[in-house]
Amino acid sequence: MQLTIEIRDSAIDKVNSLESDMEKSLNIEIIDKNDEDYHYIIDGKKERIAHPENYGTMSDIKFSK
Repeated sequence: MQLTIEIRDSAIDKVNSLESDMEKSLNIEIIDKNDEDYHYIIDGKKERIAHPENYGTMSDIKFSK
């Protein structure tokens, strides 16, 4: 599963801290505008906007207690 989170530059230290705290349970890869894969993120956002029926939302997730 891939989760994309947009983070402002002012919060990058918090992301780095999160990455170090959670490195055993999360595989976090930071992709910025200079990354060669950045266009995939932009294309994916455009696709979700154009076809939201193909994507789930948080309300679709069934959380167990």
